[in-house]
Amino acid sequence: MLNTKSPLLIVVAMILSYTIGTMGMLAAELPFFTELFPTRVRYTGVALARELSAPIAGGIAPFIAVALLAWSGGQVWPVVVYVMVMALISLVSVSLAPETYRRDLKHIEDENRATLQAELDADIVK
Repeated sequence: MLNTKSPLLIVVAMILSYTIGTMGMLAAELPFFTELFPTRVRYTGVALARELSAPIAGGIAPFIAVALLAWSGGQVWPVVVYVMVMALISLVSVSLAPETYRRDLKHIEDENRATLQAELDADIVK
Protein backbone atom coordinates (compact mmCIF):
# COMPACT_ATOMS: atom_id res chain seq x y z
CA MET A 1 0.00 0.00 0.00
CA LEU A 2 2.83 2.41 0.67
CA ASN A 3 4.02 1.99 -2.90
CA THR A 4 0.71 3.36 -4.17
CA LYS A 5 1.57 6.71 -2.56
CA SER A 6 -2.15 7.24 -2.09
CA PRO A 7 -2.89 8.63 1.38
CA LEU A 8 -6.46 7.36 1.19
CA LEU A 9 -5.42 3.75 0.45
CA ILE A 10 -2.75 3.86 3.14
CA VAL A 11 -5.23 5.10 5.76
CA VAL A 12 -7.85 2.55 4.70
CA ALA A 13 -5.27 -0.26 4.94
CA MET A 14 -4.19 0.90 8.40
CA ILE A 15 -7.79 1.12 9.64
CA LEU A 16 -8.70 -2.30 8.27
CA SER A 17 -5.58 -3.99 9.61
CA TYR A 18 -6.18 -2.49 13.05
CA THR A 19 -9.88 -3.24 13.25
CA ILE A 20 -9.66 -6.74 11.86
CA GLY A 21 -6.32 -7.74 13.38
CA THR A 22 -6.27 -6.12 16.78
CA MET A 23 -9.95 -6.19 17.53
CA GLY A 24 -10.20 -9.78 16.32
CA MET A 25 -7.37 -10.73 18.66
CA LEU A 26 -8.96 -8.91 21.61
CA ALA A 27 -12.35 -10.49 20.92
CA ALA A 28 -10.81 -13.92 21.54
CA GLU A 29 -8.15 -12.95 24.09
CA LEU A 30 -10.22 -11.19 26.74
CA PRO A 31 -12.84 -13.92 27.30
CA PHE A 32 -10.04 -16.50 27.29
CA PHE A 33 -8.11 -14.64 30.00
CA THR A 34 -11.27 -14.02 32.00
CA GLU A 35 -12.07 -17.73 32.20
CA LEU A 36 -8.59 -18.60 33.46
CA PHE A 37 -8.93 -16.84 36.80
CA PRO A 38 -11.28 -17.27 39.76
CA THR A 39 -13.72 -14.44 40.38
CA ARG A 40 -11.88 -13.22 43.47
CA VAL A 41 -8.66 -12.48 41.56
CA ARG A 42 -9.94 -12.20 37.99
CA TYR A 43 -9.31 -8.49 37.46
CA THR A 44 -5.80 -8.69 38.89
CA GLY A 45 -4.98 -11.88 37.00
CA VAL A 46 -6.12 -10.54 33.64
CA ALA A 47 -4.42 -7.19 34.21
CA LEU A 48 -1.10 -8.78 35.20
CA ALA A 49 -1.19 -11.33 32.39
CA ARG A 50 -1.98 -8.74 29.75
CA GLU A 51 -0.16 -5.67 30.92
CA LEU A 52 3.09 -7.29 32.05
CA SER A 53 3.43 -9.39 28.92
CA ALA A 54 2.69 -6.51 26.53
CA PRO A 55 5.91 -4.54 27.06
CA ILE A 56 8.01 -7.69 27.19
CA ALA A 57 6.67 -9.30 24.02
CA GLY A 58 5.16 -6.38 22.13
CA GLY A 59 7.01 -3.34 23.41
CA ILE A 60 10.43 -4.46 22.29
CA ALA A 61 9.21 -6.06 19.05
CA PRO A 62 9.82 -2.97 16.89
CA PHE A 63 13.38 -2.69 18.20
CA ILE A 64 14.00 -6.37 17.51
CA ALA A 65 12.52 -6.01 14.01
CA VAL A 66 14.76 -3.03 13.22
CA ALA A 67 17.81 -4.85 14.57
CA LEU A 68 16.97 -7.91 12.46
CA LEU A 69 16.51 -5.75 9.36
CA ALA A 70 19.86 -4.05 9.97
CA TRP A 71 21.55 -7.41 10.60
CA SER A 72 20.15 -8.92 7.39
CA GLY A 73 20.89 -5.91 5.19
CA GLY A 74 17.24 -4.98 4.73
CA GLN A 75 15.90 -8.45 4.02
CA VAL A 76 12.59 -9.16 5.74
CA TRP A 77 12.94 -12.91 6.31
CA PRO A 78 14.47 -12.59 9.83
CA VAL A 79 11.51 -10.44 10.90
CA VAL A 80 9.12 -13.01 9.46
CA VAL A 81 10.91 -15.77 11.39
CA TYR A 82 10.73 -13.68 14.57
CA VAL A 83 6.98 -13.14 14.15
CA MET A 84 6.52 -16.86 13.46
CA VAL A 85 8.44 -17.79 16.62
CA MET A 86 6.31 -15.41 18.69
CA ALA A 87 3.16 -16.90 17.13
CA LEU A 88 4.43 -20.40 17.94
CA ILE A 89 5.02 -19.40 21.56
CA SER A 90 1.45 -18.10 21.71
CA LEU A 91 0.08 -21.28 20.15
CA VAL A 92 1.92 -23.49 22.64
CA SER A 93 0.78 -21.31 25.55
CA VAL A 94 -2.86 -21.48 24.52
CA SER A 95 -2.58 -25.24 23.93
CA LEU A 96 -1.28 -25.75 27.47
CA ALA A 97 -3.98 -23.60 29.10
CA PRO A 98 -6.83 -25.43 30.83
CA GLU A 99 -10.07 -26.02 28.94
CA THR A 100 -12.88 -23.85 30.28
CA TYR A 101 -15.76 -24.85 28.00
CA ARG A 102 -18.92 -25.55 30.04
CA ARG A 103 -17.02 -24.93 33.24
CA ASP A 104 -18.87 -23.16 36.03
CA LEU A 105 -16.79 -20.04 36.53
CA LYS A 106 -18.13 -19.61 40.05
CA HIS A 107 -16.33 -22.77 41.13
CA ILE A 108 -12.93 -22.22 39.50
CA GLU A 109 -11.43 -21.24 42.84
CA ASP A 110 -12.61 -24.48 44.46
CA GLU A 111 -11.26 -26.48 41.52
CA ASN A 112 -7.92 -24.67 41.65
CA ARG A 113 -7.67 -25.25 45.39
CA ALA A 114 -8.47 -28.96 44.95
CA THR A 115 -5.94 -29.32 42.11
CA LEU A 116 -3.26 -27.55 44.13
CA GLN A 117 -3.97 -29.73 47.17
CA ALA A 118 -3.79 -32.89 45.01
CA GLU A 119 -0.44 -31.78 43.58
CA LEU A 120 0.88 -31.04 47.06
CA ASP A 121 -0.31 -34.40 48.31
CA ALA A 122 1.36 -36.13 45.36
CA ASP A 123 4.63 -34.32 46.08
CA ILE A 124 4.48 -35.33 49.74
CA VAL A 125 3.94 -38.99 48.81
CA LYS A 126 7.02 -38.95 46.53
